[in-house]
Amino acid sequence: MKILFNLICCLIICGLFASTTPAKNTGLLGEAISEYNKKKYYSAISLLTNLISKDKSLIKAYLIRGHCYAEIGQLAKSLNDYVEVSEKNPNNYESYFYSGLIYYELNQYENAIHSYDKAIKVNNEYLSAIINRGWAFLSSSQHEKAEIDFQNAVRLSPNNSNALSGLAQSHYLRNDCSKALSVYNLAINHNGNDFKLFYLRGEIYLKLKEYEKAIVDFSKSIEINPYFEKTFLGRGFSYGEIGASEQAIIDFTRAIELNPNNVEAYNNRAYTYYQTDKFIESLNDYNTAIKIDPSNPELFFGRSELFFKMGNLDKSLQDVEEATTIAPGNSDYSDWKLFLLKKTD
Repeated sequence: MKILFNLICCLIICGLFASTTPAKNTGLLGEAISEYNKKKYYSAISLLTNLISKDKSLIKAYLIRGHCYAEIGQLAKSLNDYVEVSEKNPNNYESYFYSGLIYYELNQYENAIHSYDKAIKVNNEYLSAIINRGWAFLSSSQHEKAEIDFQNAVRLSPNNSNALSGLAQSHYLRNDCSKALSVYNLAINHNGNDFKLFYLRGEIYLKLKEYEKAIVDFSKSIEINPYFEKTFLGRGFSYGEIGASEQAIIDFTRAIELNPNNVEAYNNRAYTYYQTDKFIESLNDYNTAIKIDPSNPELFFGRSELFFKMGNLDKSLQDVEEATTIAPGNSDYSDWKLFLLKKTD
């Protein structure tokens, strides 16, 4: 999730220039905002830092500089600026909200929830904070709390596709696929141009083994946004399950092109090559995947099966021993190891 702060324009319109700001500082602030809107973040940071050095009470400068730091990936500095705003004005709910975004980006979900709590305490109908807290609850496996937040968000904004998507996902993660599908259908009806809605509904169809429906949704998602690697991964897997190996390989390849470190895509493509007796291609993919993630037992297990099919019993046994070392409690790996040991007798 890349952090974007397009809401800055709204902040400008909503009175970013306070009457208490000296005219000279107002001019510098306006220049910094102009640079921000042109995506000249380093220039904006320089202007804002200069402004803050002259007037440390100007919390709006800290807020915008926090946005700039977030856009260039300096999240710790971004967070520091948002915290500074909160300390200077404890009723500034936007600073808590943006702190929550940063914590979420850093996978610090409890801290994110705590920040959203503060934002909502100041403004109990702050829709974005309620929705984002719901997603943070989901990410920390607090599914019931997430569902409550998304229900409240839908109450405040019945057609909000992000709130509906979160509610559907909370149903899905509680294994209620029927309710999840119902809500996704509603969300897509309100917003048929959101690629993630089709992707997520496709994932449910995939779980239900309704592969043809999954392919339709994944294809629609790709039509809207052809740069989301997970959609190609999902459609490739669906194609593989219906025996459309060539289409599956094409999709896995596209996922790898979008993310050369996508171990799951390499693993799935390797297995598809294995199924179609393209052993060299399969071996190359397993080798690459293991180089990326040498602690993944599934890769060694898959390559073990491949080596066995290629007639190399020694390497097959060596790989399954590695798999069982990494995951000693996996019965599939131990059963396969016993099978190979019997072959060596």
